[in-house]
Amino acid sequence: MDTNKLIKLKEINYKILKTCAWCTSVTLSNSKNGPAGWATCQKYKYLHLKHNTMRETSVHVSGVCPQWKPNVQLIQQTFGHGVLLERH
Repeated sequence: MDTNKLIKLKEINYKILKTCAWCTSVTLSNSKNGPAGWATCQKYKYLHLKHNTMRETSVHVSGVCPQWKPNVQLIQQTFGHGVLLERH
């Protein structure tokens, strides 16, 4: 990330929120294969009534659960560091 951009983002107190998009349990969906903004959570499974099989839960990337764990590698690939990640 451009150093000046990082300075500006810090200046305006910009934060990357703790959401499913940045969680280790989530696989982001390819928008060509499904609606944008949706992902699959491997942590939680449910019995799908129509197919009577256990399925991983579809989640929206803007959501979050109490079991959230940061995907540090993805955060670093995307932003170059985790300094903008919300800390509470």
